Amino acid sequence: DLRRYALLANLRLSASPNDLILKGDGGELYVPTPAAHSLTIINTWTNEVASHVVVGNTPYRGALSGGAADDALLYLSDRAANHITPIRVTFRKPGTPIASM
Repeated sequence: DLRRYALLANLRLSASPNDLILKGDGGELYVPTPAAHSLTIINTWTNEVASHVVVGNTPYRGALSGGAADDALLYLSDRAANHITPIRVTFRKPGTPIASM
C-alpha cells in the first residue's frame, strides 16, 4: 500500500523478477522472470499470482501500450533471443516476435 508504506503480501515467484510493469488501472502487475523463461501476472486486487506465461528465452524488460484497456499490448524484450515479443494482456498469450534489437 503506497499510501501507508505497508507491505500487503509476499508472493512466491518461480524465479527472481527483473522488471515490474503495472497496468494503467492498477489491477495487474506484469513481472518478467528471466530464469524461468516466463512472465508472472499478479492480480493486485487479490494479491495473488493470476497466471504464468512462458515467453521466449529470457524475458527481461517490458513496456505496456494501451494502459488500462483490456486490449492493451505488453512488449517484452528477450535478451538471449534478441527480439521483442508482444503479449495481448486479455488473452495472456505471446504473439510472434516482431523485431530484432
